[in-house]
Amino acid sequence: MPADAVAEFARLFTRRAELLRELAELEEALGRAFQSALSPEPSDEVLGVAEAAAFMGEPVETFRRRFEYRKALLTRPRERRLRYSRVELERIRQNRLAARAVER
Repeated sequence: MPADAVAEFARLFTRRAELLRELAELEEALGRAFQSALSPEPSDEVLGVAEAAAFMGEPVETFRRRFEYRKALLTRPRERRLRYSRVELERIRQNRLAARAVER
């Protein structure tokens, strides 16, 4: 085998190794992007009924009766425990404050 052919093989295999490393880095970056997209936002905490009522500044019984808080409900099928999204409750609170500001 001539020396030029061996040098060409070495160059090709070196380039192939570089491309494989780059592909592996891209796959890792893609995996991290998918992981961050699938993981819940840290600000979207889940609150129980008592914590959600305290967060909104209302008694638990009043909180349970209000229909508007159902938008923040995160219950799964066959789950008895009620859980509420903090982000949705904050959004409801902001809407309520904006409505009060318009009334004045």
